[in-house]
Amino acid sequence: MKYIDRKKVPWVEKRGYTAQIFLDFKEKDNNSRFVLIRMKPHTEIKAHYHKKIKEILFVTKGSGKMIVEDKEINAMQEDIILIEPNEIHSMMNDTDDIFEWLEFKMCDPKENDLFFLDDIKQKKY
Repeated sequence: MKYIDRKKVPWVEKRGYTAQIFLDFKEKDNNSRFVLIRMKPHTEIKAHYHKKIKEILFVTKGSGKMIVEDKEINAMQEDIILIEPNEIHSMMNDTDDIFEWLEFKMCDPKENDLFFLDDIKQKKY
């Protein structure tokens, strides 16, 4: 059993969002990650994918657009989205409110498994 006091978990600035990481791959004998993601109004998480990780997202606050493999989803509170490995996805908060979701990532890739399309395109030139 592990109890996590959410108020004691720091917010970490990431690329287009902030996150509270409650459970991480880096912990001993752990092969999953559990995170609260918060997007400020009018922000975007650029298109990216994971080669090995499967993600389950549960929207807890607000609404926003999620694009998964060119399919646009208007995600709202209590929606659940499953993102499979290699599915290109991005998120956009085009509202005046916070857009927030819990994210459960399965399968510790043992190495970086986050690939932004912008970074890949830039490396080719």
